[in-house]
Amino acid sequence: MSDETRIKLSKTIKMIMFIDSKKMGEIDPGTYFTETREIEVPKGVGLHTIEYVMKE
Repeated sequence: MSDETRIKLSKTIKMIMFIDSKKMGEIDPGTYFTETREIEVPKGVGLHTIEYVMKE
C-alpha cells in the first residue's frame, strides 16, 4: 500500500477488515495505518482479497 493511501486511510474514523470475505475485526485506522504491516493471508492457492470497510 502506498504512503499516500495509508495517510488517507489513517484519517478515517473506524474500519472493519475482511480477508477472503471473513470478518477479521474492527481496526483503528489512526494506529493501524501508521507503519508498514504484514497481513497473514489464509493458506491456499488462488487469489485472496483484503477489504477495508469504513464504518460510520
